[in-house]
Amino acid sequence: MMVFGFTSTGQKPFRVHCASEGAKIDCVSGLMEYNGKYYLNGKSAYLFVATKEGYRTETMLIAPKDQKANKEKSFQIPDLHIFPTKSTIGKYVYGNVMKWEDPKMKYKRVYLDDIYDRNSKDGENMDHDVSEFNEQFGDLSDMLQNELYYMGLCDTSNATIQDNGGKCLLDVTIKDVVYEYSHYTAMSDSYGLNVARMHARMNFELKDAFDEVIFTRELDIASVVYLDNFKVNYILNTLQQGVMQFLEINELKEAIIAREEKANDMSQLASIPIHAPANISSSIPQYLQSTVTLFTEDGHGSGCIISNDGYIVTNHHVVVGDSVFKVILNRGDTVEAKVIRRDWKYDLALLKASVNFDFAFKINDKARVELADKVYVLGTPADITLGQTISSGIISAQRNFFGRDYYQTDARLNGGNSGGALMNESGELIGVVCSKISGLGIEGVGFVIPAKYIFERLKVDVN
Repeated sequence: MMVFGFTSTGQKPFRVHCASEGAKIDCVSGLMEYNGKYYLNGKSAYLFVATKEGYRTETMLIAPKDQKANKEKSFQIPDLHIFPTKSTIGKYVYGNVMKWEDPKMKYKRVYLDDIYDRNSKDGENMDHDVSEFNEQFGDLSDMLQNELYYMGLCDTSNATIQDNGGKCLLDVTIKDVVYEYSHYTAMSDSYGLNVARMHARMNFELKDAFDEVIFTRELDIASVVYLDNFKVNYILNTLQQGVMQFLEINELKEAIIAREEKANDMSQLASIPIHAPANISSSIPQYLQSTVTLFTEDGHGSGCIISNDGYIVTNHHVVVGDSVFKVILNRGDTVEAKVIRRDWKYDLALLKASVNFDFAFKINDKARVELADKVYVLGTPADITLGQTISSGIISAQRNFFGRDYYQTDARLNGGNSGGALMNESGELIGVVCSKISGLGIEGVGFVIPAKYIFERLKVDVN
């Protein structure tokens, strides 16, 4: 790894080696040590950039020509810190949303020495719109995603089947922005040098793949010092440092671990006793009456009635973000149902409606499912007006992804089928529809959660 300095006279950059762990910077040339810290002596350079592959860009310093290293006037080179990686928090992190909370930026003129120690003296204050920065940066959310990609926090495997439980989304809101700058002319009578940095209060929210908040924190972040003509660097570096500080918070890691442990430990859950269906569906019209459509904020999903006294099974991703949902029955009636148990890891949820149902599915978690067995999918595909549609197919394969079993089927699945029923030829519920692979030239690759997980993960006890 190398650290490069650039001279004001066109000389070749001098080189400084960093310690292998990034904890210290060892002096080779151009640096002097004072009281256990390293400083740029400025004899050959006034611009210094510290970089290392896999580490954050720690600082860019402006030092007056021929300046001697001393405690009062030299500029300390901070330690390099390694980027957080997936292994640090055990999750891939994707940029979700990045935005300005207030479209104003305060400009503040400070003295050169003060720009390095954050003890800014009174200076000129001006409010400016951040539109000029937006023009340079483009989409802020794209910037966030690019930075996470650069840090190695994104999954770049392009795997067709991905574990949603292994993903996290990051939202960043930039607020209380102060742009500090100083015009320095000590290098010569005719030469001026603008240096600047940015302070911002930033709110970070780490969410799961279902947009539920895992951990949130506001941080005060300061960018390193840059030449004034590199304005795009201010927000990039502030963002980069903010992300690294946020992901290194111990409470965040503890929140992720606690969430995983809770999802893995099912012994904490009490069983939910439900009555076996008194009226079991036994014909196509009755099978359709055992399915429902769930209104959601973003559209709709499907559900399976598993008892006459109001219990419904669906996917967790269908009922994210709320606890009470409107449910449309096959005959057109609308009732309310409340979520009483969720399992994000296996993508299942149990709801309880306030009414009794005429018909319900018999769950067969012990059914012997073989390849090429004929199956039926019941649900509400694509549009809510297509409620309780039935399609057929076969069991194409039995899969295990990320330690969880799935049935693969070629039955037609569309948006809205999530949470619907997979039924065998005996009219028994053997699974809950959850996902499909879509794309140009891809047909008939859908996945279903086996019915055994209704008992194992939701702790449903049918008596």
